[in-house]
Amino acid sequence: MRNILEIDGVKAVVSFDPELNLLRGEFLGLAGGADFYAASVSALKAEGKKSLKVFLDVCREKGIAPYRSFSGRFNVRLKPETHEAAVLAAAAADKSLNDLVEDAIAKVAQVSEAPKLQPVTRPARKAPDVARWVMDVAGTRGDAAFELVDIADFKLPLLDEPVPPSMGQYSKPHTKAWAAKIEQYDGFVFVTPEYNHGTSGALKNAIDYLYREWNNKAAGFVSYGTTASGARAVEHLRLVMGELQVADVRAQVALSLFDDFEGFTTFQPRPQHEERLTTMLDQVVAWSRALQQLRVAA
Repeated sequence: MRNILEIDGVKAVVSFDPELNLLRGEFLGLAGGADFYAASVSALKAEGKKSLKVFLDVCREKGIAPYRSFSGRFNVRLKPETHEAAVLAAAAADKSLNDLVEDAIAKVAQVSEAPKLQPVTRPARKAPDVARWVMDVAGTRGDAAFELVDIADFKLPLLDEPVPPSMGQYSKPHTKAWAAKIEQYDGFVFVTPEYNHGTSGALKNAIDYLYREWNNKAAGFVSYGTTASGARAVEHLRLVMGELQVADVRAQVALSLFDDFEGFTTFQPRPQHEERLTTMLDQVVAWSRALQQLRVAA
C-alpha cells in the first residue's frame, strides 16, 4: 500500500527515491505540477505546500483550471481467464460487466456511491460555504427576514411529474414539499456554480419542478467559477427567470475560484464582494415589495 499525504486538501503519493536518498511527493488529481522532495515527512509537507502554491498561482495567472477532469472511461486489460470469470460473475449477479467492474473498483478505492438522480449531494460542492456567507451578511439587515434553503434537503430526482408544472397539478410528495417551501417566499438569492457555461443541473432541475410558486417575485444571484467567475451561469438563469415571471435584479456577485477560494477549496471572499452583495440584497428586497400587489392579485 502506497503512503498518501494530504496537503491543503490535495492528496499526494509519498515514495522513497533511493538515488537521491530522499522522500518524494507526487500530487494526485492536478492538471500539472512538479514532484517535490525532502528528507523527512514534516519537511516534505512543507515543500509540498510551496510547490502547490506555485502551481495554483501559475494556474491563476494563466486562467486555467488546476484540477484534472475525469471522463469516467478507461481501458481495462485482463487475463482471458479473469475476463471469463468476470462475465460469469456478472451474469450470476444480474449485472452488466461494466457495473461489476465499477463496483469492484469502488470497493477497493473506498468510494461510496452517490444516490442516483440526486446530483445536489456532490460532496465537494462549495455552495454551502457561499450561502452561509450570504446569510451572515443578510442577517445584519432589518428590512427583511432570510432563510437558507438547500435543495439537497429535498432529494429531488430528475423531474418526474406527469404533467407540466404550469398546470399546478403536482402528484409527487417531494414536489408538494418543494412547492410548499418556495410558495412562502417573496424573493430569492440563487447561489450557483458554473458548469459548461451554465448553471448546475441540480439547480435547473429544482427550478423546473415548479411554475406558479416562482411567479411575480424577485431574484438576485451569487455565482462562483473559474475564468468568468460564474457569470455565464447567471446569464443562463436570467433567461430562465424571464419565463417564470421572476424579476431578476441587475446587481450580482461573481466569485472567483482563483481569488476568493484559498487553494481552490477554502472560501475567503475579497472585501469588495460584501458591498456588491449588499447592493444586490437592497434591490431584491425593493423589487419583492414592489411586486407584492401582483402576488396578492394572483
